[in-house]
Amino acid sequence: MSVPGGVTSNRKPLYWIISLIIAGLALTFWLTRRFPAQTTPFLIGFADSSPYHFPAPDGRPIGAAFEVVSEAARRAQIPLKWVYCPEDSEAALRAGKVDLWPIVADFPDRRKLFHISAPWIGADFFILAPPGTRQLTRDSVEKIGYTDGAVRARLIKRAFPRATPVKLNDLSTLAAAVCDGEVAAGIFEAGESRDALQTDLPDCAGGRLRAYPMSGLRVDFGVGATYRARSVADRIQNEIQTLAREGFLLSTLAKHSIFDAGDIAATYSLMQLQEQQRVLHWGLGSLGLGFGLTLLLCWFLYRAKRAAASADTEKAELVVRYTLATRATNDVIWDWNPITGRMRWSELIQSLFGYSRAETGENIAWRNERIHPEERTVVVSGLNRALAEGRTTWSVEYRFQRSNGKYAWVIDRMCIVFGDAGQALRVVGAMSDITRQRLLEEQLTQSQKMEAIGRLAGGVAHDFNNLLTVIDGYSQFLLNVTADDSPARGYAAKIQKATQSAASLTQQLLAFSRRQIIEPKPVDFNTVLAEAEGMIRRLVGEDVEIVFIYSDQKATVLGEVNQLHQVLMNLTANARDAMPSGGNLLFELSNVELGPDYVEDHPGVQPGAYVLLAVSDTGTGMDEETRSHIFEPFYTTKRKGMGTGLGLSTVHGIVQQNGGWIWVYSESGKGTTFKIYLPHVAAPPTAGMTADAPPVDHRGVETILVVEDHPDVRKLASDVLKFQGYKVIEAGAGEEALSISRNHAGTIDLMLTDVVLPGISGRQLAEQMASDRPGMKILYMSGYTENAIVHRGILLPGITFLPKPFSSQALLQKIHEMLSHTVSR
Repeated sequence: MSVPGGVTSNRKPLYWIISLIIAGLALTFWLTRRFPAQTTPFLIGFADSSPYHFPAPDGRPIGAAFEVVSEAARRAQIPLKWVYCPEDSEAALRAGKVDLWPIVADFPDRRKLFHISAPWIGADFFILAPPGTRQLTRDSVEKIGYTDGAVRARLIKRAFPRATPVKLNDLSTLAAAVCDGEVAAGIFEAGESRDALQTDLPDCAGGRLRAYPMSGLRVDFGVGATYRARSVADRIQNEIQTLAREGFLLSTLAKHSIFDAGDIAATYSLMQLQEQQRVLHWGLGSLGLGFGLTLLLCWFLYRAKRAAASADTEKAELVVRYTLATRATNDVIWDWNPITGRMRWSELIQSLFGYSRAETGENIAWRNERIHPEERTVVVSGLNRALAEGRTTWSVEYRFQRSNGKYAWVIDRMCIVFGDAGQALRVVGAMSDITRQRLLEEQLTQSQKMEAIGRLAGGVAHDFNNLLTVIDGYSQFLLNVTADDSPARGYAAKIQKATQSAASLTQQLLAFSRRQIIEPKPVDFNTVLAEAEGMIRRLVGEDVEIVFIYSDQKATVLGEVNQLHQVLMNLTANARDAMPSGGNLLFELSNVELGPDYVEDHPGVQPGAYVLLAVSDTGTGMDEETRSHIFEPFYTTKRKGMGTGLGLSTVHGIVQQNGGWIWVYSESGKGTTFKIYLPHVAAPPTAGMTADAPPVDHRGVETILVVEDHPDVRKLASDVLKFQGYKVIEAGAGEEALSISRNHAGTIDLMLTDVVLPGISGRQLAEQMASDRPGMKILYMSGYTENAIVHRGILLPGITFLPKPFSSQALLQKIHEMLSHTVSR
């Protein structure tokens, strides 16, 4: 019979024993998986690279790098097997012949091929040059000699990209080549053959060779490894740092006569201290072992204190260097730990985006909240994808919110650091403000698009204006010869009215493409707006309340009154259409000074004094997509047949041609405000609108040479002038006009010439005829011109111009004015 109590008391120890055994086995398994013992040695290569690593007569590896790396690996308990490789380190590592290489020069392009640990030794190189020659620069193109090794050839190409490296046998051969001029200079290591440099340098013409240092001639060396063994290389490098603090590294390098320029003084100091130790040991041996151990302890403490002080100094210098570098790049630097979630920002976030240190969040969610909603998903998912794919770098452009609520375009370049297990340990980003760059790019794209459309419109306007000139001229002839009660007179009037409407359309095409020829004069915008006030009120109707606010000072600008009226009428029509149910319309003129702050936010604007015209309505407003297209020709949101889409593009072209800028502010349902800035001028304003001149009834008797390649336009002009009594000579091209002029014995009082002609232009024709007929007056006509008689659309001084299409009355009026005054060309 069993006893329950006894059974229970016997099983508990058994349960505990089994549990402990299982836990021990699990712990042992975890430890062996977490810290596996390395049983197979790592293959490490060496070659004929004295004095760092080279084979002894019996084939064993020897050299300074061999001793240092072997000791470091022994302390780190890393088994190594040295393998002789006749090829260089790069070929051996890339081919996977070895896992490690004791000493590898650190060049950026090599890091893409294999892993290089932090440097454990550095080498400074000097320039060996003939006496009296100028120092080499980065742009030098001469031949530069070196003794051996791919490292020196790489160093020459890095420091002197345009120079030609020339390999020589030894230092003596190099010195002789420099002296004889075979090479412009040579490159040698700081500690290389010091005795030869001091005693055996050959004499050259003009003195002995000279050696001088130069920035950029330094190479750092670390432990090279395949990516599989990169953690092993880093562990060896860490142990080498311990050997350096203990003096083992410098003593080994000194033993093999290897001196880094920065370590020479420390090496000599170490040797002196070791000599003093030996003297003290023998001289004070009688004082007892205890006293000797005390001195030795004090010496080690002194060295440790100096090493700690040096480390603190280097750390402080690194912090200062990091701070200065971030300020110099003008980038906001952020540092995020994906494991802890903590995020830190550099101080430039306040100067660039307005956030103080107290306002800056300490996690990445704070940054994500300030990314524009339209790009937030792309940025966040893109970073997560880069982390998952193991990418070490990633960049993205997005809009980041400033402290004032506005968004700035930024480019965020990120560097991602991964651990041995592939987990992301750190993400460092550099955020650059590219708002101004983006705006300039958008303006350039828009400008190129408008330029292309403008060229097309200008070419069409040129041919179209010739046709309109003929239609308008002969319709006027019909009106002149048709009775008032004749039905034909009404037909002719309608033809002329349609012609005038078509001419207005071509003028709009030329206006938005900034190819309309103008004669700007100082005008007071106050006067122009007052003259247009009545037309504006009639245009909008009674259901819109209009308010005019004038500047209390002279608002003088350089422009054409007709063009300014066109701007006012087009803006008025746009506002009227945006308020179908009525509303409020405000015209406001003021003198303003645009300073650096405004210019910073509006690329392309020049600082200075301006006259501001602000036109505001309470209409339907526009969304961002519509605002981005409103100045494009033929773009309209109105119903078919309700508009040409040229109104605002015409305004834009006129404003730009007169040296100004136009900006629009609008939101859907909240109305629109157009702000036009025209440069303020100090000249006194001229009169406003001028009355139409009375019809010319003067009969002409002078001789006029008409030069026009379009036969119908030439025939029309000739008929009008002949009808008025003038003597007319016709020519279809510039060369024909020159021939006629040379063969015509009589006087030619005036030449009416088209600007654009086959062969020579109208301007060139006038210049060639000036010597033969200095008193002849010149009247240019054209429906479109590039730069023959204008500069940026503004008529050159002394030029008289008649734009096509023109009426018979306008032609006669202009010719009468020129022949009655002293205007010549």
